[in-house]
Amino acid sequence: MKRGALPTLYLLVFMDLFGFGVVLPALPFHIMNLQGHEAVWGALVAMSYSVGQLAGAPLLGRVSDRYGRRPVLIFSLIGSTAALTATGLASDIAGLIAARLIAGLCAGSISTAQAYIADLTEPQERARYMGLLGACMSGGFIFGPAVGGWLGEHGFQTACFVAAAIAGVNLLMAIAFLAESRPADKRGKNSSQQKSLEQFVTTLRSPSLGPLLWANAFAMLAFVGMEVTFPYLGKANFDLTPSSLGSVFAYTGFVSVIIQAGLIGNLTKRFGEIALARTGVIGMAIALGSLPFVYTFVPMILSISLLAAGSSLLTPSLSSLLSRRSAASEQGTVMGVSQGVAAGARALGPGLAGGLFDLRMFLPYAVGSLLMLLCLPMLRRGTNPAGESADSEGADSGSADSGSADSGSADNDGPRTPDVAPRPA
Repeated sequence: MKRGALPTLYLLVFMDLFGFGVVLPALPFHIMNLQGHEAVWGALVAMSYSVGQLAGAPLLGRVSDRYGRRPVLIFSLIGSTAALTATGLASDIAGLIAARLIAGLCAGSISTAQAYIADLTEPQERARYMGLLGACMSGGFIFGPAVGGWLGEHGFQTACFVAAAIAGVNLLMAIAFLAESRPADKRGKNSSQQKSLEQFVTTLRSPSLGPLLWANAFAMLAFVGMEVTFPYLGKANFDLTPSSLGSVFAYTGFVSVIIQAGLIGNLTKRFGEIALARTGVIGMAIALGSLPFVYTFVPMILSISLLAAGSSLLTPSLSSLLSRRSAASEQGTVMGVSQGVAAGARALGPGLAGGLFDLRMFLPYAVGSLLMLLCLPMLRRGTNPAGESADSEGADSGSADSGSADSGSADNDGPRTPDVAPRPA
């Protein structure tokens, strides 16, 4: 099943992110046309999506554990098609915020895709397949923003309606070709009977999962601060247009694809997920700290390259570590909580970054760099919850978690070992 199902999933994720990326270059300039050049308005639009995702992602992850991955993926694509259409039809900032809120509520495709991969892969190979998922996402950001930058020159509505059409085609492909990864006899099983909010809090308090989730939140908070304010920084320092901004987004996607599709598997085997995650954190901290202080093209591209490379090392490594520490019956739940935590950071980050940027342009980047450095102790705590050597854990990326890595394969749906037990990676 893996040979046939995963390529279909990867294509659907690529198309989903391609359609999402089409809108990105024109969206900040459309917001400027509606409300002026204050970064806070772009932050509010970004926050609306993230607030919706914070509410929806954990619930959709839990639903995918109970009823299967395919229905949730199809629901997410229906929501994406509707939300992109509504975004194009919105004529004021309130309508735009409402459309993005709907999009966030239905945004369960990435966490469900991660759970889908966990259903079909062994723990020792999971970082590779998570990396390929990340490469498909990055590939969407290569072509989506490149096309969107050109479409944005012909109007924001044009970009939105093309993106909605792409999402509609993707929906039809999912209905026709996507197989279910979670067997019928495993659905409805969950080692925890807690409600979604209780499960969310319990997972965050887990000694092995909680610190990794907080590291994910800090990284997302730092990244979204750059993401929201970079169009304004680029316009001020480099006079970027929708087309040139789309090219920058496409370039970052290209760097990510090279690392996640071509390098992450071999790097994980050689150095381990923990070492790659730490390297990614340090790279992102350096890139964010330098970006607002460069004023020519080459240094800007170097900073963007380092940021993309760091993120490409960190994201699949964190996803793999989280998956390996989760029981097979809770893959969707944990990945949904992970997306929910990231969505919480995305909800908080834009307002914080927009306000800081309006005070001083460098402030969101300085805060982001500090947040990345705070990820390092979180990684140490999450990968060494009971005092083992974190370095030895990372070197053996194929060893089993106590009650989690073994149960994280699709063949084992047993109960998870309590979080107080040692969990080597």
